[in-house]
Amino acid sequence: MRKTDGRLLHRYRDGESAIDAMLDDYAFFINGLLSLYEATFEINYLKYALELMDIMIEDFWDEINGGFYFTSKNSEKLILRKKEIYDGAIPSGNSYALLNLIKLWKITSDTKFQDLIYKQIKAFISKFADYPNVYTHFISAMNFALNHSYEIVIVADEIENINEIRQYLNEQFLPDKTTLFKQSNNKNDLHKITPYSREMNILDGKPTVFVCKNFQCSLPTNSIDVFKTLVS
Repeated sequence: MRKTDGRLLHRYRDGESAIDAMLDDYAFFINGLLSLYEATFEINYLKYALELMDIMIEDFWDEINGGFYFTSKNSEKLILRKKEIYDGAIPSGNSYALLNLIKLWKITSDTKFQDLIYKQIKAFISKFADYPNVYTHFISAMNFALNHSYEIVIVADEIENINEIRQYLNEQFLPDKTTLFKQSNNKNDLHKITPYSREMNILDGKPTVFVCKNFQCSLPTNSIDVFKTLVS
C-alpha cells in the first residue's frame, strides 16, 4: 500500500494497489501509529509517523489559507480541492490531522508543528460558533493544544522494568498527555527525536519518571507514590 517514494495508496484489490491516498488515509494511519507507540514504546512506530506526517504536510497542506485539503496535490486535478472539517460518525481528516500535529509537537518540541497547529485552528475556528456539536473532535484537539497538557517521560534500562508505571497510566483517563519511553543507555534513540529528553537520566538504577507541563518538567522521581501524585 505504498509507492516507492513512501507515499500511501488508497486501496488494494485482486493483487493491485492503486489510487493515491486521501487525507483521511494519512491522518488515521498516523494516529494509529502514535497510539501503537504509546501502547508498546516501539520507536519505529514513532519514526514512521513522523515520516508520513512530513509527506502529508507536503502534499495536502494549504499554504495560503491553512488546513489540509482532502486530496493530494499529486492526485488527479479537480475543479475544486475541498477541505473536510465535519465530524460525523467518523471524525474528519482535518480533526485527526490537528490531533497528530499536537502529539508530534509535544513529542518533538519542533516549532514547525506548533506553527501549523495555530494556522489550522485559525483556518477553521470561525465555523464553530453556530454549530459546535458537529466539530466535536476538532474542538477536543483544540483543547489539547490550547490548555494545559502533559508530557510524561519514563527512563529505565529495559521496558520490562516499567510495568507498574504503565499499568497505572493505562488505568487513568488522561487524554491530554503524551507518554515517552527512553532507555537509559539511549539504545532506542528517543533523544534524537525528543531533544528535551537528552538530559533525562535514570536515578539510582531504578525506573525514573519526569512529568512535564508544556516542556517544563518536575524533578525526576523513582517513587511510584510521588509519580501518582504528580499525575493526579
